[in-house]
Amino acid sequence: MKNKTKKFLEIISSNCILHIIILTFFFWLYHNYAADLITKHGVKLGVLDPKTAPIYAHLQTKINSWLILAIFSLGIYITLFRIFFEKPKLPEYVLIPALMIFLVIIDTTVAMIDGGIKPFVEPYTRNTLEYYADVPKVHNIKYFLENYVNMFNTLSGHSQTHPPGGAIFLWIVSKLFGKGLIQAAFATVVFTSITVIPVYYLAKEYYGVNIARYAAGLFLVTPNMVMFTATGMDGPFAVFPALSIFFFYKAISNKKLSFLYSFLTGLALAFAMIMNYTATVIGLFFVIVGLIALIGKREKIKSIIITLAIAGVTFVVFYVLLYFWSKFNIIAAFRAAYKKDEKTMGTGYENFAKYFHISIANLFAFLIGVGIPITVLWLHEMGGEFKRIIFDRKVDLYILAFFITLIGISFSTLFTLEVERIWIFLVPLMVIPVAKRLYEKHKKWELYVIMLLLSVQMVLMEVFLYTHW
Repeated sequence: MKNKTKKFLEIISSNCILHIIILTFFFWLYHNYAADLITKHGVKLGVLDPKTAPIYAHLQTKINSWLILAIFSLGIYITLFRIFFEKPKLPEYVLIPALMIFLVIIDTTVAMIDGGIKPFVEPYTRNTLEYYADVPKVHNIKYFLENYVNMFNTLSGHSQTHPPGGAIFLWIVSKLFGKGLIQAAFATVVFTSITVIPVYYLAKEYYGVNIARYAAGLFLVTPNMVMFTATGMDGPFAVFPALSIFFFYKAISNKKLSFLYSFLTGLALAFAMIMNYTATVIGLFFVIVGLIALIGKREKIKSIIITLAIAGVTFVVFYVLLYFWSKFNIIAAFRAAYKKDEKTMGTGYENFAKYFHISIANLFAFLIGVGIPITVLWLHEMGGEFKRIIFDRKVDLYILAFFITLIGISFSTLFTLEVERIWIFLVPLMVIPVAKRLYEKHKKWELYVIMLLLSVQMVLMEVFLYTHW
């Protein structure tokens, strides 16, 4: 009897589908609780609609013929991944471009569920809100950087809450491919596809080629990565943070080229910062990696300190040189953006109730956005990580540092929701441990069940939610 009970408990504890159902029910209960907080208790959770909390969206059903195209592209992708992309014999020079092309196809067709090409370019038509309205103000990069703070109040909404990189990116696109909303929208998706490269090679560097293929496969069907890439600048914003993480791990593992990769880490982080202030989160992640290594992996601490020092100097020198060239002051720009955002959203510290509820909503919104199946497997892997720490005295710098970073920024009030979109640069840090879990602890067919469930969640969210950007 004891053996049967033990076996039953083991099945329950390892059953992903059951856990996905349970977590889905939990998030549904939380949604109702958050709605009650907003409507009955007057706890303002950013600009959330109680009907969709904690996701920043409102209900709007979109069932049309474009839905068939999105489902078809997802089906073809999963089928080809099973037949070709998963196979170790397929060379990387074929695999990586193929995945990048499919990222563009999937992101585009899912965005078109809203009604074809028009919704695909619609975010850039909002002259008071989006970056495209600021392209005519650029003239040239030096001029725009020099006058950025002075013209701050004349810029569109998101150009005020982010650095000048978004407008500059679209200006470069207009110079290379001509002015137009189609060019801007497609350039956004195509540039975002570059993230496939650091995701794949980071997973390969850390866990091997098989897990790298799993990670890349999951990455392309992660709901928030797909839904928000084709409808705003958050996709391009994710490219340089992903590159900086890859270079960082290369630097601490490759002694011969450590200086080069450390320099590239700082350079990628500098470009990330000029695109989005959330790059500071990656800097925090690097510091946490160092602190964990100081306690649990002292053999790595020397290389991490050297890498952080070189990357930090590179980052600072970049902005010093940028200031001398263009008079652009990143600190002044950040202060202006922070004041604008604080005026709109508040500080989050007005009272403890608001701080607590916004922090919890931040965490849950991101976990829902990245996909409930991914969240379940990530929680399984975190459980395994804590067991390794407690019983084996072993620590995985990658997994534990991300967990601490995620909890830290969720409760920092630096972000007031919308994080299912804003934090998509963190998706690689979550997808790779999940790929590791699937490869090491699950049967191969379970990967495709997870990919299918992620696709279903993504399509349902796109059909029933209007996610603004």
